[in-house]
Amino acid sequence: MTLRPHEQPDEQPGGRGRNRAEKRQRLMAAAEAAFAAKGFQGAGVAEIAAAAGVVPANLYRYFAAKEEMVAAIVQAQRGEIAALLQAAEAADPAPMAALLHFLEAVTRQALAPEMRALWLEVLAEGARNDRVAALLREDDRQLCAAFAQLLARAVPGCDAMGLARQLIALM
Repeated sequence: MTLRPHEQPDEQPGGRGRNRAEKRQRLMAAAEAAFAAKGFQGAGVAEIAAAAGVVPANLYRYFAAKEEMVAAIVQAQRGEIAALLQAAEAADPAPMAALLHFLEAVTRQALAPEMRALWLEVLAEGARNDRVAALLREDDRQLCAAFAQLLARAVPGCDAMGLARQLIALM
């Protein structure tokens, strides 16, 4: 498709939504980097917007407040963990092997320095903010349930939910 000089790519059918999703992803990546480096309280909206290549006023078209960025980070992490679990099960249908694949993937992700710093900030914000705390509790509940299902298949007869809680606490 050839664009006429007055047309912008996001004016094409489906383009606006794709452009919006890309900008939202850039904002989330910039927020993650800023929160990891400066903390939630130290990271400014203008700094996040500039790093994402948008003007600060446009940031509010995607997130009403910094709190919503933290919520989006928690929700994205939930999706990433679910994808890691599915990938582990797809990599090896044997339950114990799938469990080991999952633990390896989660550990690799958790050991990344930027992830450690980011999640310390997210957890700290959860201690200050009831909405973020509720999202973190729901995230833990869903992760624990999915992990327990995998554990129940890998270690038949175990207290899968209890073991899942213990292993998650160690992560």
